Amino acid sequence: MPATARRRRPRHGAGAEAQEALTLRIHGLDGAVEQLHQRFDAWEAEGAFADSLDHFGRQVLRLAVHEWLANLVQHASFGRRKPAVALAVSLRDDGVQCEVEDNSAGFDFDRQLATQEQIVGGGRASERGRGLLMLIAITDDLAYTSGGGRQRLAFRVRPGAPAGTRALFSVPKEH
Repeated sequence: MPATARRRRPRHGAGAEAQEALTLRIHGLDGAVEQLHQRFDAWEAEGAFADSLDHFGRQVLRLAVHEWLANLVQHASFGRRKPAVALAVSLRDDGVQCEVEDNSAGFDFDRQLATQEQIVGGGRASERGRGLLMLIAITDDLAYTSGGGRQRLAFRVRPGAPAGTRALFSVPKEH
């Protein structure tokens, strides 16, 4: 089933800095990453992020959401439930607030983070197993919550990127 996307106005009282929210719902995981990138391409073509993020910030946002969705596709357990993922990107004057919610069984965030820290701290050669550390490094205010059959990742991306992020990732210049 295809993804659905829409724009939504922030809830009443969401704050003066909130402008609007971009949303995407993905039903099933077949082709989910491609659907995500198509939607990001369309939002960028519309100039949706122009007032909220610079080019680097837009690439960081795309990378963060891609990483989370790719991990859902590769590792998440949905049991007998049909996978459903909802993305909401709230545009703000100082960047964006992003929330990704899914109906997977979830995972032990703290345990997985500790495992990834051991991989890095122990010098184990691996190109994999560092996704949470990357997300923490490139975003602000990252939080993962689980409950009621829903998992939720929330984070902020601001223009100018968190300290040190530009050194971690080489992003092509905007044309």
